[in-house]
Amino acid sequence: MSRRTQGGGRAAGRRGRARIAALAAMCAAAAARAATDPAAASNPPPRLVPFSPTLAAMAFETGLGDRVVGVSRWTRLPANEKRPVVGDAVSVDVEALLAVRPGVVLVQGERIAGLDAARALAPAIHIEVARIERLADIAPAARRLVDLARGDESSRAIVDGFERALEALRATQPPAVRPRVLFVLGTTRPTVAGPETFMADLVRLCGGVNAGDDIPGRARWRPADLESIARAAPEVLICQAGEGESADAARAWWLARTVIPAARAGRVFVVEEPEWTIPSLGTARLAPRLRTMIAAQ
Repeated sequence: MSRRTQGGGRAAGRRGRARIAALAAMCAAAAARAATDPAAASNPPPRLVPFSPTLAAMAFETGLGDRVVGVSRWTRLPANEKRPVVGDAVSVDVEALLAVRPGVVLVQGERIAGLDAARALAPAIHIEVARIERLADIAPAARRLVDLARGDESSRAIVDGFERALEALRATQPPAVRPRVLFVLGTTRPTVAGPETFMADLVRLCGGVNAGDDIPGRARWRPADLESIARAAPEVLICQAGEGESADAARAWWLARTVIPAARAGRVFVVEEPEWTIPSLGTARLAPRLRTMIAAQ
């Protein structure tokens, strides 16, 4: 490497560090103004970065999308909404995060690389960790988000409506015989909903037995081969089609696996909406459809 190239690289690094330092100073100044100016402290709502597709979905579902200033990669925003991407599933872009001047960053249980560095540069940023794996985790996480965002009663009423929808499902008479149900992602390299997932909870709530509980693995959402799926003997198979795969092609693929009871009986269903694997308030809207698929003969 030439001295000129080395010098250019060092200069670029210095400029990058200077930009990050300037952004950190802007975040600190904004926090100081909020702390000393009663009007600033009481009026502007916090600027949110919900750092997972689930948390971003909750922010928009509760009517707080106007407070979202950044999101993680793979987040699906409502139509006509755009936000800066400030990182991916496992790491944050420190410069991009500081550029949107967040007041609150919400993460979903995982350790996010770079987040500690961002907090060290801008200590006023509040980082909130939410654990959302089970159906019972959704409403408390949504309520906490509403509180952090200083949402109003209309936002809380949306969370109340989600809980009422689940209560109505619990009050429904379960079927006399609960079929074994497997929720699977994709075809040739399937991943299934194992125990202690929101989907396993939803299957039980909608009248089924989660066949994924009997597929070996440590992860909640676990890879599975055809042999282990056949041993789990699902009587109903629900597949979320993979990216670029049509619903018809996915259904035909599973119907051809006649070692599986669901395939022999023709009880294979395909869903395409990403909400089926994003635990959010929208999960309650999926339940009637899931119940119909489980009950179909």
